[in-house]
Amino acid sequence: MPDLRIYSATPDHAIGSVGSTALYVWRGVTRLEAMPILDVSTAAAAAAAASSGGVLTLFGIVEEGAELPSSEVRKALAIQMEKLGALGGVASALVFEGSGFRAAAVRGVATGLAIVARQPYAHRVFSNVPDAARWIVADVQARGIMLDLLGLIEAVAMLRSR
Repeated sequence: MPDLRIYSATPDHAIGSVGSTALYVWRGVTRLEAMPILDVSTAAAAAAAASSGGVLTLFGIVEEGAELPSSEVRKALAIQMEKLGALGGVASALVFEGSGFRAAAVRGVATGLAIVARQPYAHRVFSNVPDAARWIVADVQARGIMLDLLGLIEAVAMLRSR
């Protein structure tokens, strides 16, 4: 069982970390108030990566019913991405669940954020958790660092259940 730390769980989001992976789930409205909590999660994962010689990984999920973030929140998320770029050695997977026009619109927002942030790290968008987890584990393992695929998927499921 992964050693999951949960920093916040509300009807709108769940934010946590496991080892050197920061985890976040946007369920409803992505609120500006969640950004400092995301900072804490990322800082804990970055510290774990630094102490183990690992790679900071980010694993995010936007659930199908989540609303598009406001422009203010999109700016805050872009700033988050820029901060992470300064850390180096980062891998980021983002899952946008759902299909159809709405899911495409949400994926478009994520693509726009990535362009604005000019991420100097590996970042990909996926439609489901298993594909995203396989990619991020392969990316990290290509750098010579082990990351447990099943443990990552289990940690995501545990966080989502909160």
